Amino acid sequence: MRHHTRHQRLDASDSQMISYKPERSVGGFGSGRRTSRVCTDQLLSLDIRQLVRQRVHVRNTTVQVCWDGKQSQTILEIRSDGEALFFKNLTSANYGLEPSPYEVRLDLTGCNFGGSRAWFRCPNTLCGRRVAILYGGDVFLCRHCWSAGYRSQRESVVNRLFRRIYKIRRKMGWQGPCGYGVGSRPKYMSRQKYDRICIAHCEMTDEIDVRAIAMLKR
Repeated sequence: MRHHTRHQRLDASDSQMISYKPERSVGGFGSGRRTSRVCTDQLLSLDIRQLVRQRVHVRNTTVQVCWDGKQSQTILEIRSDGEALFFKNLTSANYGLEPSPYEVRLDLTGCNFGGSRAWFRCPNTLCGRRVAILYGGDVFLCRHCWSAGYRSQRESVVNRLFRRIYKIRRKMGWQGPCGYGVGSRPKYMSRQKYDRICIAHCEMTDEIDVRAIAMLKR
């Protein structure tokens, strides 16, 4: 899930606010699989890569991350001591509850060409997975602790085929629905790659037709 944020450099000892505006995904053709399991795009998310770019992991840095929803606003205060982050949900104060901070450990791994990459450690003491994104609301945990899956995992086969077809059509600049067939080859693209994309497009379109006919015969 992608977020929009005001890119500001955060110096140590500064207290700033970063605003995240989550985008809600909607289903495609049909309704997809029926499941009560939550999807990751139904939860708030916090990406360590965005926080590192904002220098949030620097010692003695304090920021407030704000998610603007349609009916409510969630504010999370993050404080760093250089080795871990301390989360405090300030929204709970609106309900007469005292915000209780909790620790989220950071982990660093080396990169192949030098440098290092930061990760969250899931604050659930029974988990502790190393992840790049935490999900939540009142408390932020990894998606496994939330038993949350990705939207693409909930798609039916037909939905997935339609999504892949329209991804190809957007990339190639082809107009109209998939029933219009393949379009012209972009000037920058080699003939070999163009032929490979056209074959994939036609194969997926044919599979949708076969599945649609099979459904009508039921």
